[in-house]
Amino acid sequence: MKHHDQNNLLKIYESLPDDGRIRIETIKILYGNISTSTVWRMVKSNKIPAPRKMGGRTTTWRVGDLREALNCVGGES
Repeated sequence: MKHHDQNNLLKIYESLPDDGRIRIETIKILYGNISTSTVWRMVKSNKIPAPRKMGGRTTTWRVGDLREALNCVGGES
C-alpha cells in the first residue's frame, strides 16, 4: 500500500467513533505494517482483540477495542 494511502487510513481511523468498525488492512498499518498472518497470530495470542464477523466473508474490528489494546501496549515499559 502506498504511503499516502496509509496516512489516509490512519486519519480515518482517528476520526471514527469507538463503535466504528475497521477491516484488516487498517489493522496491519496500525500495528506497524504487519502481515495478514501476523494479525491472525496476534489475535490468537490475545495481543489484538478478536474481530467480529459481519456476514459472509467480512470481518471487522471495533475501533474502541483496538484503541484500548493499543493504549495498553503503548503504556507498557
